[in-house]
Amino acid sequence: VDLGGGTGFILAQLAARGVTPGMILVNLDCSAPQLAAAGEHGITCVRGSIDSFRRCDLAPAAKRFCFVMRSVLHYFGEDGLLPVLRHVRSQAEPGEIFVHQSACFQDAREESCINALYHKLGTRKWYPMVNVLRDDLAATRWRVLEEAPAPRLALTSVDLGLRYGLDAGALRQVRGELMEEFGETENIFRLLPEGFIAYLPYQIYVSEAVA
Repeated sequence: VDLGGGTGFILAQLAARGVTPGMILVNLDCSAPQLAAAGEHGITCVRGSIDSFRRCDLAPAAKRFCFVMRSVLHYFGEDGLLPVLRHVRSQAEPGEIFVHQSACFQDAREESCINALYHKLGTRKWYPMVNVLRDDLAATRWRVLEEAPAPRLALTSVDLGLRYGLDAGALRQVRGELMEEFGETENIFRLLPEGFIAYLPYQIYVSEAVA
């Protein structure tokens, strides 16, 4: 089950590589157009929200589940991280697996810089520290079995302006405010001649539901 799977890219890749014989591939997403695209790959599509779905809506009760998620947790904001992890755990049976790739930070200043950036962009997105995410997984009865870094995502101010509907003047203001408060950092925030580039560091977690 891909939680927030959008167009079904991950599940389609798994199917194409022949690693899913005997499995039911289920894509859960709240976007009807994206689910329509996923259905073209022969994936079972369920429209719903990650923070309120029910296990029985996805597949027969007797099935064993493996939940996957890529770059989704930040949409729930700082106050929403624990509740969404708790809900996913409530729909999992002990011993089932949850694999997710999430942006999170080792350095507190870098975390503050990126969260300030997304606040100034007018979003409610929020990215945790690595230790906070680990603690929240443990608090919601997920035991981390494996953890590994994933490639970081580079985002230019042009990309962000198009995504969030900000013009050049607004982006210049964001650029100036971040420079005044944080300055440049090699790994997270750097200036470009006509803007800036920001980086999101990702970790992959393989967790098991515990009683």
